[in-house]
Amino acid sequence: MLCRHQRQRPNGSIYWWCSVRSNKSRCPATVIQSGSNFRPGSHQHNHDSAPGAIIKLKIVSQSKQEAATNVFKPAAQIVNEAMVSHSDHTAPAGSRPNVHNLQTSTNRLREKSRPKDPTDLNFEINYDFLPENFFKKDVVDSNRHLFFATDSQLDALSSAKVWYMDATFKIISKPFLPDVFDTSIHSYW
Repeated sequence: MLCRHQRQRPNGSIYWWCSVRSNKSRCPATVIQSGSNFRPGSHQHNHDSAPGAIIKLKIVSQSKQEAATNVFKPAAQIVNEAMVSHSDHTAPAGSRPNVHNLQTSTNRLREKSRPKDPTDLNFEINYDFLPENFFKKDVVDSNRHLFFATDSQLDALSSAKVWYMDATFKIISKPFLPDVFDTSIHSYW
């Protein structure tokens, strides 16, 4: 039974309400907490139990905690590690959250801690959000060029005879998108 805090009474009792709800109805089941004692309320659940819900909750909780503390780790890796550490192959399918949805919510959680996107090219770089030794150079002339690379990437480039470049312009937002690549004109990219 997954519950959420509903309200606290003047006598200190806390009422917990079942979190199962839909547009048409909600489960009326309650639990009353007095200190460390819990007792069922007067109403019972009006739905089937969700086997494995505690495992699912642990996976989601670990994923979100890790995402909040490690902004550079990919969401897919965070979710995979949580799934491996808490999944039970004998538990029902309901014990595993939808991986894609959890990765998306993990990334959304991190959006709140990231700096706002710049609106023009005259912005300060916040080095707290960059891995150590990843930012290489900021060149400002009539445009602005930011160079990012690891040392191993620079070593590979320095030994290559030919460089090939590719870009996905549809994910680039202003002010970094040159006017010639206006996404409203070239939305098929």
